Amino acid sequence: CDDACQPVDSFSAWVSGLPKKSLYIGVAAIAAVIAVSVLIAAVTLSSRLPAAAGGYSDPAPIKKTSALRHSDRVVSAGQNHSAKVSSSSSSSSSTSSTASSTPKITHKITTRAPATTTPRPTTTRKTTTPWHHKGPLGCSWNNENCIHTRCCNDRGQECYKRNDNEAFCWPACHEHEGEPCEKIGSGAPDRKVQSVPDGHKTSGYSLFCFSVVTLGINHEKDLVDMARDNHLGIFACDESRTYDGVVTGTGKWGSFKNVDIFHHVWQQVKHEGLYKYHDWTVKADLDTVLFPDRLKGHLQRLRPPPNKAIFIQNINFAFNFQGALEILSKDAVKLLLKESKKCLHHIGHEGGEDGFVRDCLEASGSSYMTDFDMLYDKYSLGPGWHPDDIDPCANQHVAALHPFKDASSWLACWKVVVGQQQPSDFVSCNNRWAGDACSKSGWRSHPNYDLNLGIVEYH
Repeated sequence: CDDACQPVDSFSAWVSGLPKKSLYIGVAAIAAVIAVSVLIAAVTLSSRLPAAAGGYSDPAPIKKTSALRHSDRVVSAGQNHSAKVSSSSSSSSSTSSTASSTPKITHKITTRAPATTTPRPTTTRKTTTPWHHKGPLGCSWNNENCIHTRCCNDRGQECYKRNDNEAFCWPACHEHEGEPCEKIGSGAPDRKVQSVPDGHKTSGYSLFCFSVVTLGINHEKDLVDMARDNHLGIFACDESRTYDGVVTGTGKWGSFKNVDIFHHVWQQVKHEGLYKYHDWTVKADLDTVLFPDRLKGHLQRLRPPPNKAIFIQNINFAFNFQGALEILSKDAVKLLLKESKKCLHHIGHEGGEDGFVRDCLEASGSSYMTDFDMLYDKYSLGPGWHPDDIDPCANQHVAALHPFKDASSWLACWKVVVGQQQPSDFVSCNNRWAGDACSKSGWRSHPNYDLNLGIVEYH
């Protein structure tokens, strides 16, 4: 461009050359695009903000998910479970069916609930006063303030009022410093269960049995090896397990303080889940000579109702529930496992495990049935009994005998029960040698020996 040229803005020149009508249409189109963009942004933002009434909208889509739930069955290596599982489903009035040991895979479709904008109700968390801890039954525990609940979890205790603010769960009234003692509530009711009438369905009779082997006690290892090798005791049940334990201290009552040890064992029972596939769970001491077939016969005569938490009072001694033979229905085991931690807090750790199990079940609402011919326990005889005496083994009614801590005495008792030997076949307990089973009513003794002549006298 020479000196006569003037610089010109090409865009401005182009715009100025357009007709005015086209210019107005372009500006309007641009404004419309901007308006639509702002509207879309506003709608998106409002969907993510809380609703005015406090509700929330859920932008997530509804999805269908397929969940595969494997059977809880726990299969131990080397065990045949098919017959055992099938036996657990039998009952006295239902047709038996053959169960398969192959775990079943079930398909379950779960659907997410659709989003809702309904305002969520405002909830207020209930607070518990420091003196009040409701048990599973909604009542108060031993020695706790029951002024509001007016009931006690423990059978045999009642709620006694001391003043306008305090009442306690006690087995009897305790007057203190002239304060009145007024009964205002009762303890747990007696939940004894009656037998099912003829013609009605009863529970099944399949047994899961377990024992605890105390590490470091040689005779317990001998007992479990002997029973396992001969398929006797708990190993004659439909399914069985042993768990490891440790030596504990003794309480003032003369037996072991083993609540914590057995709490740990019951947690293992829960984890393995074998009890779920049998109608009854039996905890038996290793020195208990157990006959599972006889035990099933006792249960059949009791005719327990199905699907109910029941424990068996097994002996007419002490609190009627000796730990040598604890018998719990499947639902009772579930209840014990559910409430055991709460029971530990309120019942305590210092007692014996059998008393703890019974007290926890009663406080948690379990029922019971009674068969005092289930167990023969020498500890109920008082002073003078002999641990190796096999005379009680002639009893043809009981399902278990206790204690026989020596493997030879345990096996001798079993042979007497099944009729292979008689008590008169054994030496007198006054003449026994170490390791001998003996008979307190017997007269036999070992033969006298002469190193040169051999046997010279035999009684």
